[in-house]
Order: sequence, then C-alpha cells, then structure tokens
Amino acid sequence: MELLAGKLKNVRPLGYNCGINKTKGQLMSANVYTIESLLVGKTYRSKTLTGEIISAEIHPKAVWYQGCESYLVEIRNSNGGYAYRTLAVKVGE
Repeated sequence: MELLAGKLKNVRPLGYNCGINKTKGQLMSANVYTIESLLVGKTYRSKTLTGEIISAEIHPKAVWYQGCESYLVEIRNSNGGYAYRTLAVKVGE
C-alpha cells in the first residue's frame, strides 16, 4: 500500500469555539467537520494512481505513525476503476 502523510490546515477540533461569547454574552456557533468529510471529494495523486476519494473511514487495522491517524480511503480512478489506499493524517497540532 502507498502511504501519504498529510496535514489538514485550518481545521479546528470538534467543539472548538462553541459556547458563549464572554464579551457579548451571545451564543457562538462553529462549523464542525470530521476528517472523513474533509477527505471525501479531494484528489488523490501518487506515482501509480490518480483519482477522487469517494469514501474514507478510520483504518480497521491501523498503521501507526507518530502523531497521525490512519484512514482507509476508496478512490475512483480516471479509468472508472476503484482502488483502496491508506492515508496517514497528522492530528493534534
């Protein structure tokens, strides 16, 4: 399997900025995203495969990388075929 160590930028943890605005006493809202929803629809490129990620889930047999979570993604390639790859996504920064 090909591995890609990626880093999602401008993604806030679940619940970030949710709560009460202390200066105005108003409720604040935040867009809440999951890593899976951010991966779906993105383009995957490697030396042997290029296509669109159509599904993503936490890898059932996780590959361990320090500071990363492993995801199993399904990719629809330009020929109409399907393939699976493992992605390592850096989390926690």
